[in-house]
Amino acid sequence: AAIQRDAALAMPEGDFDRWLARADEEFAGTNFDSILATLETCGALFERFFADVGRRDALQKRVLEGYPKLPRDARLKLILQIARTAAGRGDGMRALDLVHEAERIVVGVRFHAEDEVYLKARIAGITCRAGDTAEGKKRLDDVQRLYDANEKSIVDIYRAAALRAIAEAAVDADQTDRALAVYAKAVEAGLANPNSRPRADDVAATCLSLARRGVKPTPELLERLRAIVNDLRDPW
Repeated sequence: AAIQRDAALAMPEGDFDRWLARADEEFAGTNFDSILATLETCGALFERFFADVGRRDALQKRVLEGYPKLPRDARLKLILQIARTAAGRGDGMRALDLVHEAERIVVGVRFHAEDEVYLKARIAGITCRAGDTAEGKKRLDDVQRLYDANEKSIVDIYRAAALRAIAEAAVDADQTDRALAVYAKAVEAGLANPNSRPRADDVAATCLSLARRGVKPTPELLERLRAIVNDLRDPW
């Protein structure tokens, strides 16, 4: 999938129509892994060609309709990916339309608490980035309450990921202090598993989240991250 995405991102613009035709052929096939990789590439190309209205709309159509049998979770991930791209490119109306499409898909669906927190946090963040800051902050407050009310019922090894999603949404809402407080909580939640591998996965995910969101950790948080890394044991 990564190779296919990177190759498409590097292809000459004149190859786009041929690539899209091959994508449509892929969607008519039966190799799910290849279909998913193609859809993920559509999401990446949506960002590359966002300024080209025709290509952008064609790629959005493939994400939404290209493979109707796509499992719900994968479809949600793709829709929110392009919604975030649209918000970042200044097309708030398109981003909010895509958010509403994602919400339509999950009407009546019952989630595990950590999955519901993750989804609603992403929607809150995108809503803020799309320009509806008041609604996005309201959604962020709601998802924080949702997490707090369900924290004890969430299996401890899944708490850090849910908290990172809330922290990222807080960054989108320009609430950096709040984000740092939630990141600090996520760091401690990542220590729930006594084994080094999941601890390494969680601390790496938190560091990457901070870096990708451009959040500078406080000296205390940075010291804590270093202490956790230094305390990792074999095989790390």
